[in-house]
Amino acid sequence: MEQVIRTSSEFANKMVQENLRDFSWFLHNADMSKLEHNIEEKRFPAGSYYVETLWSGARGKKNEDSYAVLPMGEGRTLFAVFDGASSQKKNESLARLGMSGAFYLSHMVSLGFVQSQEFGILYRNKNTTAKDVMTSMNKWIHQNLRNVPGINYSDIPSVPGMAAAFVLVDVSKRSLTISQVADAAIGMVKRDGSVSVITPNLNAKFDEETLEFAYSLAEKYGSDIAHVRQIPEANEECRQHLAESFARKTNKKGGCGILNGMSEMEDLGLFYSDEFSLDDGFSGLMMFSDGAIQPYLDKDISLSESARLLRERQKMSNGLSVLSAGVSILDNDPEFKKIPRLKHRDDATLLTIDFDARNLSSLPLAA
Repeated sequence: MEQVIRTSSEFANKMVQENLRDFSWFLHNADMSKLEHNIEEKRFPAGSYYVETLWSGARGKKNEDSYAVLPMGEGRTLFAVFDGASSQKKNESLARLGMSGAFYLSHMVSLGFVQSQEFGILYRNKNTTAKDVMTSMNKWIHQNLRNVPGINYSDIPSVPGMAAAFVLVDVSKRSLTISQVADAAIGMVKRDGSVSVITPNLNAKFDEETLEFAYSLAEKYGSDIAHVRQIPEANEECRQHLAESFARKTNKKGGCGILNGMSEMEDLGLFYSDEFSLDDGFSGLMMFSDGAIQPYLDKDISLSESARLLRERQKMSNGLSVLSAGVSILDNDPEFKKIPRLKHRDDATLLTIDFDARNLSSLPLAA
């Protein structure tokens, strides 16, 4: 993520009071307002990119999404989107700082990994792939999270995690590699404007189960899915369901991978990786968290078509916030009828890459 220069004095004072600076090092120079909503548009060797992250506005929470755009040596750029997922057990040490485990992990990675020895090794290796980045990062996460009070890998419900998507563009090799886990998504933008989402979502079946459970709760308590969790008894039943779902799926065989430092994500193959040529006939890429695509979901159309609608919205934005337009769509569906969901809206991150055909045609082929 774009480096910033101011520190929130209130946040810094809290860290001093709690004597927690040793494990919140990556936030010491962070402008918290930019972590809540930030737009960045820049060029890179193969074209240009747009990235936006937007906090959900949920009271008492910070943006649990984050992103990173990192040069990886001559002609190589790494793009990443992270969607944090809090641990099932509340981390009291982080809570005293006003942080969830999801916020902590996604920003430790987006702001801190670039400073690590592991990143330096990846940077120097001319054959690094997006898969290499994710697997190296997973090990680095384990080394760092185990030092945080309240996080214990012998007690998995105490460990936060992330959905994540990575794209590594290498113009000298005229190639790109991708890696992805959980419900973060990557789509190929074709020259005719259509979009093809190429990554799987191993979390989808668990989300569908939870939504069906919410409908059953609404019927049981004479409510609807937009309001049923305001009923204490229903909310407790939903909490128990989510805990059971977490236990069944998190880096388990037949479940869903999550980037949280557990080796099982790799051992069980619960992530996706691939490689493409920059000459394969696509004009760009989209990367997004589930919160970014949510306003454009419709049971009657594919995820790829929803991604195309999001892309069209970006084209019409004229430099304004793309994700704020999605907020308006959700605000106009307060009963969750058009777009079934469990909460009004989620944190959202969108990253789009546009390749410049003129730039690519002038690049030398790899030796």
